[in-house]
Amino acid sequence: ARSPFPAENREVVLATRVSTAFKDRAPHRERTAALLQEVIEAVQGNVAVYYSSFDYLGSLTPLLELEGRKVLVQERSMDEQARQTLVETLCGEGPPRVLHAVTGGILAEGVDWPGGILQAVVVVGPALPRVSLERSLHQAWCEERYGQGFHYAYWVPGLNRVVQAAGRVIRSPEERGIVVLVGRRFGWRGPLGLMPADWVPRRANEPRQEVEAFFDVSLAL
Repeated sequence: ARSPFPAENREVVLATRVSTAFKDRAPHRERTAALLQEVIEAVQGNVAVYYSSFDYLGSLTPLLELEGRKVLVQERSMDEQARQTLVETLCGEGPPRVLHAVTGGILAEGVDWPGGILQAVVVVGPALPRVSLERSLHQAWCEERYGQGFHYAYWVPGLNRVVQAAGRVIRSPEERGIVVLVGRRFGWRGPLGLMPADWVPRRANEPRQEVEAFFDVSLAL
């Protein structure tokens, strides 16, 4: 189904100049962190950055230097009180906040932020499920039935997590926000075909410029 929100209120940017594939994470680590910093600095308000795993989050966040912003980080094991405190801090007054969290987790799918809390969501990597015996059996079954085992076993659930995380940025028709998808694979035909029909993703070599331009327009409205 199409979104009930005005299309011009949301922009989707594909930042594909770095690779987030597992084998490329170490050699692309510094470039990926630099890209994240550029994007975050281009947003005046709150930003949520979602990573495909806690390991990936822990690898990239130490490289970010975000002066003048309050940094919030999802921990591997957070009780209800810790999660509530984090959410209240994100929604509170003060300097702009940056939330680092994981796709598929409670802070990506299980929380409905109050309207206007986030101005941008950045998703780092397509959040493909981990390889497991159960996943391999599902892939084999899909391959036998549909001829696209990897697509249904990995890309479909992975992109669903991405869409769920991206949905945190706009919660009402009056809000405006930007979604930045970081990673070369987001530009591939398979993932592009699984994105919502109302998304019009734009590939950008310099995503910071796209973000700045979006908010310049927003401020002028």
